[in-house]
Amino acid sequence: MVETRYVTPPEIKSIRSAMCSSWGLDATPFAWDNRWGVPLSATAAGMFGGDDTNQPPAADIFVQARRWWRMVAFIRKITALRLGFVFHGVLGQVEKTTAVTGGRKAELQTELEWHPGIRAVNAKDRDKLREWKRNHASEIQRVLLDIGREQLITRNVVCLWQPGGRVLVRPPEQCIYSDEFGTETLTIKLKLTPEQIKRLKISEAARAELLRSPRELKLTHESSVFEFSVMKEESVGMGFGWPDLATLFHVCSLEESLLVGDRQLAEACRTVYEQHALGHEIKSGPHAGSPAHFANVARREGTMKEVKEVKGKKLLITNFDHLIEIGAGRPEPNQYDAARYKAATEHMALWGVPYAQMWSGIVNPFLMSLARQDAQRDRQPLQTFLPQILREGMKCPVDVWVAFDDSCFWDSRMLLDLLKTGVSGGPISQGTFLRSTGFSQPEELARKQFESTLPKELVEPAYDAAHGPPKPGPGKPAGKNDQS
Repeated sequence: MVETRYVTPPEIKSIRSAMCSSWGLDATPFAWDNRWGVPLSATAAGMFGGDDTNQPPAADIFVQARRWWRMVAFIRKITALRLGFVFHGVLGQVEKTTAVTGGRKAELQTELEWHPGIRAVNAKDRDKLREWKRNHASEIQRVLLDIGREQLITRNVVCLWQPGGRVLVRPPEQCIYSDEFGTETLTIKLKLTPEQIKRLKISEAARAELLRSPRELKLTHESSVFEFSVMKEESVGMGFGWPDLATLFHVCSLEESLLVGDRQLAEACRTVYEQHALGHEIKSGPHAGSPAHFANVARREGTMKEVKEVKGKKLLITNFDHLIEIGAGRPEPNQYDAARYKAATEHMALWGVPYAQMWSGIVNPFLMSLARQDAQRDRQPLQTFLPQILREGMKCPVDVWVAFDDSCFWDSRMLLDLLKTGVSGGPISQGTFLRSTGFSQPEELARKQFESTLPKELVEPAYDAAHGPPKPGPGKPAGKNDQS
């Protein structure tokens, strides 16, 4: 294998350093990789090994996906929106209301519960699970959000833990994973020194394992020191799957190049020029092209003396061929025309369907249905993966399952119509109506109980004084029997 090294002369390096962008692309030796359209180190460009997508992605593919997620606002916003839809109803703190019947009267018992989407498989374990979630609320939220975020960025989740330790979500670019014929092997690439290993709060067996191999930790499911679990979107035997952000590498590079160019142009505009155009050009006649009327040294120096370091108003007496232009050389507005970004925007919008369309304000009754199907695709692997991590990695004391909430996929206007119809028709309770609209059932019932003691004129709806009080409707007056 031939390795190509690119050596940059010092003078070129200094030029790049002076003009480099905040991305740190222009200040380092690089080779242009035509497949991804971004400057990469020569070794990184060679790491791709061609466009053979039948092979697992190299670590640099995951690095690029994570980089674009960090740098491109659109990708970051869409990822956060998708994460919110996927985990809706799972995390957070909610008010749980339970009806308790005793004798002739039903009472409501209310308590706060953390992470309501994590539920006990057996009803007898509910109290034990509720207590465990309350004691580990912060750690549960960290682990689940790390898993969900990694799933959306790289489409591969690597969880690592040891008995009595914390669950860690390891970036796939720092791992080598193989599942040939279903036999899983995970190699963790490390950058630890013996001194750092000795300071880690890990078991002695784990410390000894790391000291034997501080740069590379190879694990199987027979390993007794560390345990792991991998969630991926690829067939068994194919290793890690490709991130769907790879489809945007060209587009992100295009947008970044445009942004860097606009920024450099804007930086050049920090200098404001005051141009004094002296003399004029002879364009025709026998003296065409003659410098007879060009600005000479005496005139230039005299003009400079008059205007140098002048602030405020300045009176000048000039010839007709003395033109003063403030801000000379500034770019035309069309150089910043947003239409240049249109191609990149359209490609990103296609990748972000349907969330990008929601963001742009497009009225489409099917967008929420598309979002529901998109979230369902992400939820399905999580339904088996999360209980395993909670039970084995976080030592949850009971068997659990994860319940996702679909109410977020109803348009607010359609949801209100649905709730109104359900309450009036009977299948939906008033408690469900209040919870879905963001109100507390115990608080509302307490207020209604208080209002029931007030005079009617304080609680009855107001009416139009011009038409008098409400009149009774047709039919038999209240309090009269059928024979009267």
